[in-house]
Parts: sequence; structure tokens; C-alpha cells
Amino acid sequence: MTDFEKELKKNPNTSSDTTQGITAEFSAFRSFAMQALTMLQQQVNFLAQTIDTMEMRGRRKILLLHGIPETKEEDTAGVVVRVVKEHLKLDLEVPDIKRCHRMGRSTQKPRPILFKLHNTALRDGIWFGKTSLKGTGITISEFLTKTRHNV
Repeated sequence: MTDFEKELKKNPNTSSDTTQGITAEFSAFRSFAMQALTMLQQQVNFLAQTIDTMEMRGRRKILLLHGIPETKEEDTAGVVVRVVKEHLKLDLEVPDIKRCHRMGRSTQKPRPILFKLHNTALRDGIWFGKTSLKGTGITISEFLTKTRHNV
């Protein structure tokens, strides 16, 4: 498209009806193509935001527990319950946890424990009580999408 536009600009003195017609058609086509690309980009951005929102809705009841040393054949749900009861003074039992496991590959650093709760209110209680973990080396974070984590 750029080459064609340069060729048209090289011969501005040509006043034939054919050249003017081609120039007008090219300008109209270029305008249409740019509008279509802009519209497609807006749709892609909207869909990306929608997917991110849906993904976060699925992660709503999930928290990450950091700073807990790993042991062989540990019961991660039991570890989460113990930490929450000892430090946050909340009533949490193993059946309240829907899913619980360590994230990532084993390294020398302890991997975070991902845990999903059945109840959003219980999740919020843990989330807002996390300040009582100050000074323990244990932290709680949300399980965010990559887009939201980078913000």
C-alpha cells in the first residue's frame, strides 16, 4: 500500500481521469482499511478485558500462602488450617478448603501454597486478617492473572 501511494505521489501533474479515479479509490480503500483495523483492535482489547474478568471471577476464592517451609509428603490443607488458626485466630477446618497444593517446581525456596475455599466470606476473613502475620515471615497474597499482577 505504501509503495502504491509513493507511486501516485511521484506523478502529481498527470491529470488524466484514470489516475484521479485510482487515487480517489485508493484513498477510500486506505481509509476503510484503517477504520477496520482500528475496530478490530478495539474488539481484541475488549475481549482480552472480558477474558481477564472471567478468569479473575474463577480465582475469586483462591489465596496464596507464602513463607511456609516444605516437608516431604506434607498435608498442605492441614498446614493452611494450622497457620490460619494459630496466627489469624479464625475457625478454619480442612473441609472448608476445596483445593490445596504447592505451586511451581521444587526449588531451594519454599513454594507458595495455593488454596481455594468453598466460602467467599471465609476467604475475605483470611484476606483482611493477614495483617496479623506481620513479622512472622508468612504472607498471604491473591492469585491474580498476569495482566493484573503486572499492574
